[in-house]
Amino acid sequence: MKLVNHLVIIISFALFIVGCKQAPIKKNDWDNNKLKGKVKSIIEINYYTNNRDTLTNKYLIQSKKIKFFDLNGFLSEVQFYNNTSSHLEMSEKQVFNTVDNITTCQDSSFLFGNLRLNNKSITTLDENGNNISDSIFDRYGNIQTVIKDSYDKYGNILTNDIYNQFGRLIHNEKYEFECDSKGRVIKCKGYNSKGILEDKAVFTYDESGNKIKSKSYEDGKFIYMDSCFYDDNGEVIEGFSYTVSRDIWQHGKTKITYDNHKNWIRKEPLDKTSKQVVTQERRIEYY
Repeated sequence: MKLVNHLVIIISFALFIVGCKQAPIKKNDWDNNKLKGKVKSIIEINYYTNNRDTLTNKYLIQSKKIKFFDLNGFLSEVQFYNNTSSHLEMSEKQVFNTVDNITTCQDSSFLFGNLRLNNKSITTLDENGNNISDSIFDRYGNIQTVIKDSYDKYGNILTNDIYNQFGRLIHNEKYEFECDSKGRVIKCKGYNSKGILEDKAVFTYDESGNKIKSKSYEDGKFIYMDSCFYDDNGEVIEGFSYTVSRDIWQHGKTKITYDNHKNWIRKEPLDKTSKQVVTQERRIEYY
C-alpha cells in the first residue's frame, strides 16, 4: 500500500504534488475531470515538444485518446490510439443506469485491434457520486473480484477491501483523516491490513482552497515535500519538490491556455531543454 500518491503536474519533467487516497465528492465524470459546461467529447494528445520525426518533421506523439461523455456527464467510451500510427488500439465502452440516485455501470467491453472482449463489470456509486463497489466478471460471466470502499462525509476513503472470486478478503487498507473547519484534509494516515501505520501526509492550503504544500512521511521519518502555485482557474502553473535536506530536486513551470468555458486546452512546459518535455493538448466538443 502507498498512502502518498504523487499527483498533479506534467511540466518539463514529472513534478508531483503529494496526496492521500482522497476521493472528493463528485456527481459525474465531468466533475471528475474538472470540466465546465456540457462536454460531449475530448481528444487528448500528448506530444514531445522538442522531438520531431526525422521524415515528417512532426512532433512525436507520446499518447492519444478520445473520451466520450453522455448527456448526464458520465464517460460512455474511451478510445486509445497507437502513438506512432494513430490507429485505434483499444476502446472501452460503458453502459450506465441510474435508479433512485444510485448509478451503476452495468456493462463494459474492450476492443483490442479487431477483437472485442465483453467483460461485464458492475460499478455502484452512492448518492454523492462515491464509488462504493466494483464487481468484475470474466467473459463467461464468472465473478473474479469485488472491491468495496467506504467514505467519510467529505468523500475521503476510509477503507478499501478487495475480495477474490470465493468471497475471501485478500487485501485491506484503512485511512484516518483530520480535516479543518472547511472539510479540507490537513493530515492523513494510512494503515496496512495488520493495522500498522505505514504512511502519513500533512497538507497546507491557500485561501482559495488549493493545496499548496504537502509533506510526506514513512515509518515516522520525513521523506520529501512538494509545494506549488496556481492560476485563477485552479491549475498548477509552478511547482517545487524538496529532498529530506530541503534541497530543491525538481522545479518546473507551465503555460496554460483555456477555451471560452474555462477548460484548459493546452499545457505547455516552459523548460524546452529536454527531449522528454511533454506538451498536453485537448480538443473539446460540447453538446
